[in-house]
Amino acid sequence: MKNHEDLLRKLKALAERGVGGEKINAEAVLQKLLKKYNIDPDSLNDEALNFVEFKYKKGLYQSDLLIQIIISVIPTLKRKNGKYASYIKIDVTRSEEIEIRAKYDFYSKKLKEDLDLFFTAFFHRNNLYYHGESDSKDDSKPMDHEKIQKIVKMMNGLDQHQYRLQIGHVRGERS
Repeated sequence: MKNHEDLLRKLKALAERGVGGEKINAEAVLQKLLKKYNIDPDSLNDEALNFVEFKYKKGLYQSDLLIQIIISVIPTLKRKNGKYASYIKIDVTRSEEIEIRAKYDFYSKKLKEDLDLFFTAFFHRNNLYYHGESDSKDDSKPMDHEKIQKIVKMMNGLDQHQYRLQIGHVRGERS
């Protein structure tokens, strides 16, 4: 679809700025292709604003991430918009829409990777993992050295929190 839109944009430019028969032919071909691919002519205008829905994934900070990306693409946002349960609707041009979607796809994957590292570092820093032997088979792959180094660096940057035992006994000491 992207190639069709690029071709149609070029034809539209030629139809608007061309001379004589070149202009007439470009307009005729443009109309024929718009009909063939069922494309709205206004969608070719990169400056036209469309009220577009951006869905965000379920997970930590996904709506915040999408909002930050929108602000990074459109820093002076003064357009009609709305935030809903699982999506944000906003007036954007076609190029802004493409940029927001591409940035969100990229950074949502990176956020998940970094949050996974953070959780591992947090759990280890605060001793929130099982210390005994496990009866289950561990099918997980061993971590590579680079990932371990990142976790250790994160752990060193985190505060260690001291939780005070709230109950008077420890498991295994019941009477």
